Amino acid sequence: MIKTHVYSPAEPDTAALRATTRRWCAAYGAAAGRVIWFTPEPPQTAPATRVLLKTFNQDDTTSTADVIRELDTCPPSIQDTFVHLARQVPETGLGFLGRRWHERRVDGPILAAIDDGMVIGAIGPLAVMADRDGAQVLLPQYFGVAPSYRGHGHGRSLWRAAVAWGTEHGARYQVLQAATGGSSEALFCTEGLTTLGFTCAVAA
Repeated sequence: MIKTHVYSPAEPDTAALRATTRRWCAAYGAAAGRVIWFTPEPPQTAPATRVLLKTFNQDDTTSTADVIRELDTCPPSIQDTFVHLARQVPETGLGFLGRRWHERRVDGPILAAIDDGMVIGAIGPLAVMADRDGAQVLLPQYFGVAPSYRGHGHGRSLWRAAVAWGTEHGARYQVLQAATGGSSEALFCTEGLTTLGFTCAVAA
């Protein structure tokens, strides 16, 4: 895939950029192309992703519901249900995370929401690293809740547990993205995150 990133304060000429990207795809044998740009306001003409900033403080160490546990500490019978969750929410990347977890190739713990003896939501892996100024940043996670369990606070409990973990491990901030109109966007906006702008993308 060829991705054309546009850096400009003005609204891009997407028709011309898509045509150019298609020519590059043909020239270099790429199967697909995308045009990507950033805007401070929600776009009216293209799908978008909200870019958000979470800053951490000591108030973020509030304990969360007992149903949130580290996946590795759960009994095998519960761990085995993680794959069923991943199948229900393919858009979240939990399938990829599940494969990495089974291979023991994840960078940190995965937090799981447990109900009815199974994993019904998850967020992870949790890891921090220093940015170029030396501040600790919590890396983005895969995050999802089974459709039949949404609307009961499981996503909020998972998110707050991840924030508490980041605070306890010295994170100063996190930058993350959420599709506009989705449940994650609604959650993050009600949790007090700062919107930095919107990333837009269209197929070439």
